[in-house]
Amino acid sequence: ARTDKPIFAKPTIAPSGSAPLLPDELAPGALALWAVGATCVGGCCGTGPADIQAVRAALDADTRRVSSPN
Repeated sequence: ARTDKPIFAKPTIAPSGSAPLLPDELAPGALALWAVGATCVGGCCGTGPADIQAVRAALDADTRRVSSPN
């Protein structure tokens, strides 16, 4: 189903029972969330500046992404 409502995604960097993800491991997951319709991708508890920077860099490098006019 499609929606015109914003979809926010806040993945965790520490999946249950696993070691925390490194920033470069989190970024592909953020791209996957964006690709399926998330309009805002951030992070949950434990997400730090390096994680967000890696996600931002991956989104900026993704040629499928359409930038907002702002």
